[in-house]
Amino acid sequence: MSEAAFFDLDHTLVLGRSTERRFILRLIREGELNASDLLRYLAHFAREPRLAGGFFRRNKAYLSGKSTLRLRQVAEAAAAEALGCLSPRGLACLEGHRRAGRLRVLVTGTLDIIAQPLGERLGLEAVIATPLATLDGHFTGELAGLYPRGENKRALIARLAEERGIDLARSWAYGDDASDVPMLGAVGHPVAVNPCRALKRVALERGWPIEAF
Repeated sequence: MSEAAFFDLDHTLVLGRSTERRFILRLIREGELNASDLLRYLAHFAREPRLAGGFFRRNKAYLSGKSTLRLRQVAEAAAAEALGCLSPRGLACLEGHRRAGRLRVLVTGTLDIIAQPLGERLGLEAVIATPLATLDGHFTGELAGLYPRGENKRALIARLAEERGIDLARSWAYGDDASDVPMLGAVGHPVAVNPCRALKRVALERGWPIEAF
């Protein structure tokens, strides 16, 4: 069986603001996202306030009815911008795993239309990201599969491991947030990168390496 290295994206490999936030700001600047779109987005939240922050991460109503072709172009530009904010140590880590012959996988909650071009430019072998549903050339605002966060990240890398013949016990994973704990705990070599307080506490309790990218 082969080995793999699974990498979270935002605040692990890409420093500064999140990649989806970069994308949203571009949509606003280029006139692709207007006040009515944002109001529709907030209206969804008003109906389900208990979901709070988790709702904002999962709900993509602001994309509803938008052209897939046009938004993919904006997403490409956002991905190119994010490339300029990649951690040098993160890039060196990616290269080290490439030389070791490991499958390198991006595992991120950011949109697939941003993560895919980023993964391609980095030469990664696989990308797991938030899958957006489409209909007749437009985004529906819904997801087309599991949202890669928390236990879903663990389930998704386990699925990929089964498909690709990856030995998770001999594999690596890198993440910055407490929500990455299930993914980190699923591999033999977990690494907490730029960890938040909660993840740092878990890493210290479990003896996981802590690194700064």
